[in-house]
Order: sequence, then C-alpha cells, then structure tokens
Amino acid sequence: MIFVFSDFGVNGPYSGTMRSVVMRHAPDVPICDLMCDAPDRNPKAASYLLAALTREFQVGDVVLAVVDPGVGSARQGLVVTADGVSYVGPDNGLFEMIIRRAEKVSIKVIDWMPDDASASFHGRDIFGPVAAWVATNQAFASHPIALDARFGAAQDWPYE
Repeated sequence: MIFVFSDFGVNGPYSGTMRSVVMRHAPDVPICDLMCDAPDRNPKAASYLLAALTREFQVGDVVLAVVDPGVGSARQGLVVTADGVSYVGPDNGLFEMIIRRAEKVSIKVIDWMPDDASASFHGRDIFGPVAAWVATNQAFASHPIALDARFGAAQDWPYE
C-alpha cells in the first residue's frame, strides 16, 4: 500500500494531482490519503506526527511524505527504509523521528529527475513517481548514504 502524508490540504489540486501520478505509475497498488493537512510548511513538527502514525504501516508499505517548504532549493530527495517501511520525500527533517525510532534504517538519495520537473512541485514530478517505483520494485537512479556518515550521533542531527 502507498500512504500519502502531506501539508497540501484538501482544497485545490495538489493532493489529487500527486495521487494521480502515483496511480499511473503503480495502478495495481492501493493508495490511501493518510493525512493531507500535516503542519503547513513545518517539516520538524510533521516529523513527530508522521512518526506517531507508523503503527498504521506494515512491512513493504510506502509512505509518500511531502511537507516541503524548501522545494526548488538545493535540498535532496530521499528514500528512507525504516523497519521495512519505505518513506519517500524531501531531505528536510521530515524523516528525522522515523530514523531515530527505527531499529534498522537504510537511506538512498534520489538522483533521478525528469527533464520537465517543476521547480515548485517535486511531490508530483519526483517523489510521486519514485514512491510508485519503490512500491512496485522498479529501479530508479539513486545512491545509498551511510546513516553514521550522514547524521552522526543523535545530538549532531542537523534538524534540531
């Protein structure tokens, strides 16, 4: 199953547009709006909320999580696999509590980007397709990073 967690809200086209891209790339995988009104433009607060919702997930699930005030900046996209659940979204602290609480974690930086990617809608253009590919075991350009090299000790986390 693919779960969608975002701050897009229920009004406007953003949540539906991102979901439609996921459904086109993974038509046989169920998709569920977990939350569309996460704390607006606040990845740190949303990180705690996302971590509190992990009891809903099972091994093999994919969580497409987009709370991304830095869209269009130099921040990267990540696929974080924590205790068998994959989380796809921006590298901005949104996955901090997931990583801290997990027993087993691997992290990949998303290197893939379509030629026509928007500067302001990476949920649709990058994270949506990647979440679908993760859910269907399809390859995409990425590279792993070591948790220790990336984040160091808990007190050294860049998101505090």
